[in-house]
Amino acid sequence: PRFVKLELHGPAARRIERVVAAHEAGAFGYPVVGKPDIGERGEGVTVLRTPEELARWAAEAPRESILQEYVPGEEYGVFYVRRPGESAGSIFSTPRRSTSRSRTRTFGSTPFGPAAPAAST
Repeated sequence: PRFVKLELHGPAARRIERVVAAHEAGAFGYPVVGKPDIGERGEGVTVLRTPEELARWAAEAPRESILQEYVPGEEYGVFYVRRPGESAGSIFSTPRRSTSRSRTRTFGSTPFGPAAPAAST
């Protein structure tokens, strides 16, 4: 998907102006995805459906953030590990996520939260 990296700082009004300008320049439309520019297994990923949600997210978003085109469909995680001292790492898992268990949230609503515990056998 198309995306733009954002460096957000200063008062909320300035942050909102920068995000709105990036949104318009990217012609992303709605919904659009706002997220931190650091991998945390989906933590902080937000689906923004209106200009008002975009502005509220911009006022609170982490300093280093990403605004990304929304792409509907199945969601997968990619788990990559590189041990200290190694020049390269490896992908060790690519699990498919259920949208009902996703950490992705719609701004202003309750997050779905972590996956339910596995049933005991």
